[in-house]
Amino acid sequence: MKYLIYARISERGSSFDHAAENSTDMQIEYCRTYVREHDGEVCGELKDEFKSGKDLKRPAMQSIVAELEEGRAKWDCLCVYNLSRLTRAPKDLYTLMGLLAKNRKKLICVREPEFDFSTLAGEMMMGILSHVNQYMRKNSAAIVKDRMMSIAARAVAGGKASVRVQARGKEG
Repeated sequence: MKYLIYARISERGSSFDHAAENSTDMQIEYCRTYVREHDGEVCGELKDEFKSGKDLKRPAMQSIVAELEEGRAKWDCLCVYNLSRLTRAPKDLYTLMGLLAKNRKKLICVREPEFDFSTLAGEMMMGILSHVNQYMRKNSAAIVKDRMMSIAARAVAGGKASVRVQARGKEG
């Protein structure tokens, strides 16, 4: 079986250290190991670094979508580290799954190999996981916003501002 490996990491979850546990390089290595252990062949590797999973508007993901829409995908299975690396939006996941099915391609998530997304039960689990992933993305965004508002409120109230804020004040 021929596998296309896809990895993604958002700016918020990223590390500039490519050896870090949460890097796209780490995700790709896990996928390579899976493919090797299943006697497969890696026919391509694509990654979107510092891109949110909130939608499909990512260069490498757009390339995958275009291959599927145009019927020119030369691989049999899309391999990702886990479902959240593919997308965090249920609507987009269903779109991708439809394109994969139309082209008779499979999806494997190496950290969730027990889910066969081609079965009814696997499809249900995929739906549940995609909604949990979307919740986690939105909740994380709300927490970051709350932290930023708290930092700003402390700076306005006479708290210690960041170096960047202090520098801007001196420039202005």
